[in-house]
Amino acid sequence: MSEDEFLETPPSYDDLYMARGDEVEPLRPVFTGDVFEHPEGLLMLVQHPCALRRGAYLHPRLLVVEVEEGVVRSKWTKQAYTEMPLPDLFGDGKNYVAKFINVQVVDSDSLDPEIRVATLSQLGVNLLLQRWVYHNTRVAIKTSTYDDQTFGPFNEAELLEDWMGEFPAKEDALLEFDKWIRDGNPSKQDKLKNTQSASGVRREMREYLKKLKKITALNSEQ
Repeated sequence: MSEDEFLETPPSYDDLYMARGDEVEPLRPVFTGDVFEHPEGLLMLVQHPCALRRGAYLHPRLLVVEVEEGVVRSKWTKQAYTEMPLPDLFGDGKNYVAKFINVQVVDSDSLDPEIRVATLSQLGVNLLLQRWVYHNTRVAIKTSTYDDQTFGPFNEAELLEDWMGEFPAKEDALLEFDKWIRDGNPSKQDKLKNTQSASGVRREMREYLKKLKKITALNSEQ
């Protein structure tokens, strides 16, 4: 059996996406696998979530690949390993592929969350990383292995999305979240990587936000 025969196919196309079109939440932080309607064309982020940022902010330049209309095979082992299939990307029945051979480096400021047309599910991100790494190394690694690495960052992205929805001052909220998530020993960020402790961090966040709102309300009354 050749290495590329280990490249996995999602159970269904819907399992690939978290959101498409108007369903994409603008407050969700920029993440691996996001597809943007960029001035340079359709672009997809391919770096691991931890490689996108330093602290609270995106790195100034990020690696993307071009996305174009293409053929999506029913079995992804038969798909060109230079491509990430994006079936029914816009919900209109048309299929697209991310082309790993068409790489660009773009300013992160140009990747506005408002111009995203799709975000991937955790499975979708794992499938993307599997194919991207295989393209670059010819080593096929199971998505379950990638899941161990993306579990924490995916949880953190969901928490940040919820956090940002609670505050009108987005810049201050972003910095406050980054400070909060890194606090502790082990940090809450590290706890999110562990299936046994991740849910506890979400509970901590809810309690912290309640206290923060009470303090803000009291300060506004003075």
